[in-house]
Amino acid sequence: MKFKMSKIFKIGIILLVLLFFLYPYMWVITASFQSDTTIIKGEVKFIPDDFSFKNYIPLFTSEYGIKSFIKYLINSIYIGIPVAFFSTVIAAMSAYALSRYPIPGKEIFAKLLLLIYVFPTVLMILPVEGIMAHLKLIDTRISLIIVHTALAVPFCTWLLRSFFEAVPDDIEEAAIIDGASNFRTFLSIILPLTAPGVATVFIYSLVSSWGEYLFSSILIRSNELKS
Repeated sequence: MKFKMSKIFKIGIILLVLLFFLYPYMWVITASFQSDTTIIKGEVKFIPDDFSFKNYIPLFTSEYGIKSFIKYLINSIYIGIPVAFFSTVIAAMSAYALSRYPIPGKEIFAKLLLLIYVFPTVLMILPVEGIMAHLKLIDTRISLIIVHTALAVPFCTWLLRSFFEAVPDDIEEAAIIDGASNFRTFLSIILPLTAPGVATVFIYSLVSSWGEYLFSSILIRSNELKS
């Protein structure tokens, strides 16, 4: 009985935490079924009095409706997924090297990874645009993939390093004694043990690329690639 009560209590806490984090999304969804006046006045209710599909009608009937929405979504996927993949791969290898190998000055370098984010991103506009113009990558998705990956990798590396350092060295030493190479150890042991960190980095890279607008508006100029 005591075990059941403890389990029920834990489930209750998890549901409360989940509700706390999901409430803003639930509020946005229910607000979308209410009138513009209600939203502007800040009188949105969780159970709306003026329930309506009015806000969704243009999505399916206007010229820039569902077809444009799907184009925007696919375009974001074309850029976001490669950014998440490359950021995760580069960050994983970099973080593993920083956590395992005796690299001179690696502690200073690890701290500098976060120092990069102290400076406003807007300062990089002219240099990045110049580099991409020199490489003839302006108005291509590749330019955005490169820039977004470069923006995400430092933080991802810093984050993954803490996950790798939490894995005991004895596990790797045992694998090496059994004949596994360093790469095999990294691929078959380290990555599975740090899967939550790898997943976090992948999602962070995807979300940051998805929401980035500054470089997207500068490097992408044709309407074909914007839509």
